[in-house]
Amino acid sequence: MSNYKPSVQEKELFYDSTEWKNFRKSYWKKLQEEQWEKYWQEWDDYHRHYFSWSEYKIWHPFEFTVKCTYCKCQLTKENAVLDHMYPLSMKWKWRLHPKNIVPACDKCNKMKGGTHPIIIFYLLNRMKDIILNER
Repeated sequence: MSNYKPSVQEKELFYDSTEWKNFRKSYWKKLQEEQWEKYWQEWDDYHRHYFSWSEYKIWHPFEFTVKCTYCKCQLTKENAVLDHMYPLSMKWKWRLHPKNIVPACDKCNKMKGGTHPIIIFYLLNRMKDIILNER
């Protein structure tokens, strides 16, 4: 079972499944809550004394500051996707494992495709070195 490779149809069914949609929804919500908590902790004690958590969330402007795991660009609602670090074709049983799912931009997700994550990080670091040396 460890060498199981899903068919294209199985992958499509998975990506259309309620299971995957619910996972994505809860993943983004968790990231957002973690950021709210971070902002709340950074707010000084004086303001926390006079404002409740719910008031803070209403009055404090929220900026979603998640970056792409691969290229570190700022993610927006338009370009943010969840990527399987180990592609479904390599680790089908990890398809909903939280440590296998990372935020990424649409561009990097498409570029990565079914490539092993170690190869991607190596290539990205090499590209960064080449770009920095050309400046």
